[in-house]
Amino acid sequence: MGRWTIAEILGAGIALMVGGMGTIVLMGLWVITQRDAALVGGTQAWATWDQALVLWAYGALVGLLGLAVAIGLWWWRRIGRGLLGIQEAWRGLLWEGRLPSGPLPIPFQEAEEPVRAFLLFQEVLAVWQEIGRGARNSLPPQSTEWPPVLQEAFAQVLAQLTWHKERHTFWHAIWQKGTELLRLAQRETDVVRYLERAGPVFLQGIGAAMGAYYRLEGNHLRRIYHYAYPTEAPALFQIGEGWIGQAAREGQPLWLTELPKGYVEALSGLGRVKPQAVAVLPLIAGQSIHGVWDMASFSEWEPAQQEAAQVLSAVFAVGVLLVEEAQKEAPYQEQLQRLQAELAQKNTEIQALAQQIAALQDERRLLTHTLAEKQALLQQAEKRTALEELRWQLVVSHLTEAVLFFDAVGRPRYFSPSVTTLLGYLPHELEVFFRYIDKADIQEVRAFFAQLLRSPRETFVLRFRYLHKQGHTVWLEAQACNYLQDPALQAILVVLRDVSTQVEYEKQYRTRLKFQSLVENSTDIIFRLDRAGTFLYANPTIERYTGYSPAHYIRNTIYSVGFSLEEVRFWEGFIQEVFESMQVTSAEIDFPSIYGTRRMIVRGIPEVSLEGQVETLVVLLQDITELRQVQQQLHQQNLRLEQARMELERQKKELEERNRDIMESITYARRIQAALIPGEEGLRVLFPDSFVLHWLRDVVGGDFYWYGECEGQIVVAVVDCTGHGVPGAFMTFLGYTLLEGAVRERKLTDPAAILYDMDGRLRELLAGQENVQDGMDVALCVIDRTRQIVRFAGAHRPLLLQQEGRWLLVPGAPAGLGGASWLEEVKTFTTHTFSYRPGDLLYLYTDGYLDQFGEGGKRYTHRRFRQQLALWASLPMAQQRERLIEELRTWMGDTPPTDDITVLGLRL
Repeated sequence: MGRWTIAEILGAGIALMVGGMGTIVLMGLWVITQRDAALVGGTQAWATWDQALVLWAYGALVGLLGLAVAIGLWWWRRIGRGLLGIQEAWRGLLWEGRLPSGPLPIPFQEAEEPVRAFLLFQEVLAVWQEIGRGARNSLPPQSTEWPPVLQEAFAQVLAQLTWHKERHTFWHAIWQKGTELLRLAQRETDVVRYLERAGPVFLQGIGAAMGAYYRLEGNHLRRIYHYAYPTEAPALFQIGEGWIGQAAREGQPLWLTELPKGYVEALSGLGRVKPQAVAVLPLIAGQSIHGVWDMASFSEWEPAQQEAAQVLSAVFAVGVLLVEEAQKEAPYQEQLQRLQAELAQKNTEIQALAQQIAALQDERRLLTHTLAEKQALLQQAEKRTALEELRWQLVVSHLTEAVLFFDAVGRPRYFSPSVTTLLGYLPHELEVFFRYIDKADIQEVRAFFAQLLRSPRETFVLRFRYLHKQGHTVWLEAQACNYLQDPALQAILVVLRDVSTQVEYEKQYRTRLKFQSLVENSTDIIFRLDRAGTFLYANPTIERYTGYSPAHYIRNTIYSVGFSLEEVRFWEGFIQEVFESMQVTSAEIDFPSIYGTRRMIVRGIPEVSLEGQVETLVVLLQDITELRQVQQQLHQQNLRLEQARMELERQKKELEERNRDIMESITYARRIQAALIPGEEGLRVLFPDSFVLHWLRDVVGGDFYWYGECEGQIVVAVVDCTGHGVPGAFMTFLGYTLLEGAVRERKLTDPAAILYDMDGRLRELLAGQENVQDGMDVALCVIDRTRQIVRFAGAHRPLLLQQEGRWLLVPGAPAGLGGASWLEEVKTFTTHTFSYRPGDLLYLYTDGYLDQFGEGGKRYTHRRFRQQLALWASLPMAQQRERLIEELRTWMGDTPPTDDITVLGLRL
């Protein structure tokens, strides 16, 4: 039995309902007839039929209700439940991805097609999932039962997916080769070494069997590298000579498959085999050709190989340019490093000199401090002049002393010249200073130094016996302090005095004769005068300085011993001052001696009687010539340092003045440049949802943007001029003038025509210069809002356009404006025209953002830039600008900017 249709099911239900209702009506008519007959006959049976009529009425209502419910349930079972089952299956599949647990019911004939369509959709969905997982690249066997349209659509989708996968694999391989070429370029500073390492990578990436690179040198091309290339091939070509010279002149690649007979053959393991195809590729980077690749293959060039060659040759050209620039910068880097090393050496010498000066100043302070201590001791002695023995002890305490420096392990570092007078040894003979200490005192001296090491900056005193060079033992008093932690001294300071006289005097201080002998053995000049200037006593030391014995002076006066008139006047005044003041008096004089004039300190000690009157005067002459010489040397060094400081101040002032003049000029140039570049407010009037990101590496730069209206159309341009800073700023003035003239004066609205006009006039302005490399890269759009058309032309700069959610990158011409003259013949600017709808996005930018280095030493890259813009496309333009700034700062970190940055975005 076949399935019913919906019409048959509905008809059967209606027929049953009508039949049932008719049956009930007929039964009711029969009951009414019987009731009326009984009533006419006068029988009592009418009452029974009357009750039967009431029962019929209730029964009819209940029967009709039951019949309607039964037919409704039957319709629900046959129609409604089936439709709900199909609906639930579709909902689970489409919205929840859930397949039905069992076969779908087919309650009626019309449901067969929806169920069949569901099953077909289920199969198609399973195939789509397998394709998405990569588990299928062809149609399943059951697809032969699908509709032809569906089979054809699936075949086209699989073909497109396969093609895109192959293209992705191809471009990924090209990207890897290009990345390797650029990585090699960043490591090398020699072009030949770069070719040796990058040449095989380049040829393998293209699929060439052999190749040679010819570098452009003036007006000819020289082969500097070859790979599996016959050595007998020509190594030099003129521009325009042969295929290699022709490619260099025209700047276009040559793809040759029909080779002349006798063309160069490659030497391989199979013998000499003739290549089937040759390619000659010029390498263009910046605005000039750097060289030409001559390559050969044993099979014809595939379109993919040609495409790979175009891309990799551009990358290789950039690598060659980077290596050449690094090679040019290498001498300057070496010179800069040498100058920095010399500057560091000069600074080290200055610091060393400053340390020496500081050490001498510290020594001077120490000597001054020692002298002050002596004067304090002398003043104390003057207060005890009533006791003759103490006065002579004070005199003896000032007879002699020497200054010594020791390091932390006890090695001597310095001896003052007076040590020779004190001990008889020359300074270099005292490098074994502790050898001559008396054995009975050596342990005490060691303990003394250990105490010094434990107590920095505390002063200690020790007396010990020492062997004089002449063989006798002297008593020395060491007054020492630990200055090892002082950065200026870094030593243990020891002041030695010969206290032999004191020691002897302490033993026999009551014996004046022995005290007298101690005075006579003093290294200082000592004599006694009365008020009239008569010498009452003179020690033997005076003979060592004057050549006259003490007898020459005793009982003679200052007027008769041979003093000069000036010396006589000094001694008269000195004697009078001491006798009148009754105080110890000091002075400093030039004392004539057999060794020449010596600088000496004169101290006059009055000898007071018991009656309080000055009876005689004891004079002590101490030689300080060496001390004054050291002080004079310090003074001279201070003068030289002051002169050097003044010279440095003068040079610093000159540099500050020059820098101020330069910065004023640059600031003025910045104001001029800011006045020329239009503000963002005017751009927002034309395009309310727009932004401009304009960052300069220096105060002024070589990037600028321009916009204006002409003939009812809006012209927008972004320009990157050669150089940074002031040179780039001057080029921006030229670029702005050229744009103004082309658009506002000559009313040009075709982008290519504007670029040709600017290029020609720029060459005229720079025609008088040789080897002109100055130029500018331009991205220029003309927007017709009436017709909703964008026209674009670029010189080394692209256009990035989003049309209805699709991104389109339109490259500019491979050459910029201006530049080398040989580019004139191959320079072509093309106008590209696109329609747009409101809401589409347009971006113009220089290469500064793309070439910025991050903390890892990598560039930001064009691909990353486009990906970020695609992520932010739905945001307002002002927020896109903030995202660009934040992304750039995150990428740069502490890396300084490398180029000027200009990005202009419009929502059309």
